[in-house]
Amino acid sequence: MAEQRNSQHRDDRAKTVPMEENRRVSFAPAAPAPENDRELAPLPVFSENYRGDRNLPSNMPANVPEHENCAVFITGLPATINTRELLAHIRETGRVWQSHINPSNGQHNFAAAKVTFFVRAAAENFVNATRNGFFVGGDQAHVSYNRHKVRSQPMGVYKSRVLIVRGNPTWVNLPDLLAIVQTTLRFWDLDEHFTRQIAEDEVEITMQFGSFRAQAESAHIVLNRRLGRLGVTFTFGPDPCGLI
Repeated sequence: MAEQRNSQHRDDRAKTVPMEENRRVSFAPAAPAPENDRELAPLPVFSENYRGDRNLPSNMPANVPEHENCAVFITGLPATINTRELLAHIRETGRVWQSHINPSNGQHNFAAAKVTFFVRAAAENFVNATRNGFFVGGDQAHVSYNRHKVRSQPMGVYKSRVLIVRGNPTWVNLPDLLAIVQTTLRFWDLDEHFTRQIAEDEVEITMQFGSFRAQAESAHIVLNRRLGRLGVTFTFGPDPCGLI
């Protein structure tokens, strides 16, 4: 549901915002692998609910060793769960690189979710902490490593799904920031957002996206492109999901 620009709703929690109608992308099957390599060739399999570009190499399932996998799959979630509720149950674990909820459908009464962490240690923390399952809204959810494996992300400059924007309130206000983001991002979620007054002519807005990949990362690029020349600054803040 798109963020409304009505000022009386500026402090409401933002919800999932589809940027445009979900576009179906056809996928051409890969050519058969040589006979001796066929068992090792990764299969280009996507969930029916996948909303990314299936033709991008970066979106293809990776041939990653099991012990390097940073992605987990959560089943048994309440049918109405949203990103904020999902991520609220991931604490003292590690930074979330990407999260995606598969809603319930006619075949399943529960929702499921894929959560990918920046590093393997964070995924291990979460799997170990939930080995006996955990309860979400009265339903018992279960965690396992996701079959479509993802490697750890390169270490370097600190990055997270939490984007902190600081500058003059003329430009740094939630409705205007989200309007700019909406021009570029197709799908995104806000877990939480906070506004802090720094000075009369300076505010700080913290935007906790559902994912770093393709959400906080892309928002940082498009906002900096539009507002960086106006003295607005952008940094990535600590992810409340964990310390790693």
